[in-house]
Parts: sequence; C-alpha cells; structure tokens
Amino acid sequence: MGAWRKLRGTIFSPSEAFEAIREKPTFLLPMLVVPLFPVLYFLVFWDSYQVQVIRMLETQFANMGMELTREMLDAQLRVTRILTPIGALVGPVIGTLAGATYHFLAARIAKSKVTYRQLFSLIFHVQVVGVLLWVLFMVLTLLQGQVSIQEPVTSLASLLPEELYGTALYGAALSVEVFSIWQLCLLYMGLRIVARLSKRASLLIVLSYFVLGALISTGAILFSTRMGNL
Repeated sequence: MGAWRKLRGTIFSPSEAFEAIREKPTFLLPMLVVPLFPVLYFLVFWDSYQVQVIRMLETQFANMGMELTREMLDAQLRVTRILTPIGALVGPVIGTLAGATYHFLAARIAKSKVTYRQLFSLIFHVQVVGVLLWVLFMVLTLLQGQVSIQEPVTSLASLLPEELYGTALYGAALSVEVFSIWQLCLLYMGLRIVARLSKRASLLIVLSYFVLGALISTGAILFSTRMGNL
C-alpha cells in the first residue's frame, strides 16, 4: 500500500492502513500534510484569528489589573504572527515524538515487540483526523467570520456556561472533543493491529493516554487562570 493510500485509509479503511503501517512504517507524507492545514489556516484567516488573540490579551491584562497599551498590543501581535505558524509546524512532530515514546514504553511493558518507528508512523497517520478539524475551522470561518480555535465547537467545553471558563471542569471538558475521541478509537485499533496487543492492554493504554492528556490540559488551564489572577 502506497503512502497516499495509507493516509486515506486511516480515515476510510483503518484496518488495511494499519496492517500496511505494520509491514512498512512510513511517516514523511503525514509529516507534511498534518501541519499544512493549520499553517494554511493561520496564513489565510489571520485577521479572524487576530480578533481572538486581542480578546484573550485584553482579558489577561484586565485580570492582572494592567492596561494594555497599543504599543504592547502591536508587539504581542507581531510575536504571535511569527510564532503561531512555527508552532503549527513543529507542534505535530513534538507531539508525535512524545506520543510514540509513551505508547512504545507502554507496549513494551505489555510484552509487545512493536518498534518505535511503527508507533511513530501509526500516531502520525492517526493525526490526519485532526486535519478534518482544521477544514471545519476554515468552513466555519468563511461562514461566520470567525471561530474559536482554543474552544472548538466540537468539544464539550463549548457547551459549558461562560462562568466556568478557567475552571478544572472546563479544562477537562476541552479534552472531550469529537475528533480527539475519533483519534483515540483509531489508536486503540492501531495498537491491536500494529503492536499486536490484546483488547484489554490496548484499552488501558489508550484510556491512560486520554486521562494524562486531560490532566495536562486541566493543569494548563488552572495555571493560566492562577497567573492571570496574581
């Protein structure tokens, strides 16, 4: 199975794609495709995203009791415009390295003979599901003028009242997101096929990975809220 077929197959025929990844783990194509869409979004819809950044900065400075001057705002926007696309390029690679390391260690504990390269390839292919979320962002931005990147409409957090923003419940709810759950389901299937793990071992690894991600998300939200209130 070729690189494009594996990439498409991750969404439309994951069992076949994961068998192909097990036999020949490749990652160059998803490494190019996955960061492309967020970078494209920020380049094309920067004016819309900039509105969100301004609102976030105004809220942060208001919580700190500080005045956000025009000079400070312009400086922050210049830095954000440079760092955001860079983060979109580097982020998936760092995330995949971390995820592959976690799953490799967990799989080895479960007595699997899977290689790091196989899991790195699996996780990068699974991330192609996130591309669909960025396509949704693009469509919604075209229709509505702007859309929240930090709080996707596909997450449980988007249903919570505004007064819960910045709480532990809000941080946990951010992790309950449609495309993320889809990715977790694919990871479970991938561990069964690529790592040849049992149903129980695959489920435990995926659930612990989800819980760890939710804890990190909640911790980051609480830390940000605490710093804003100092």
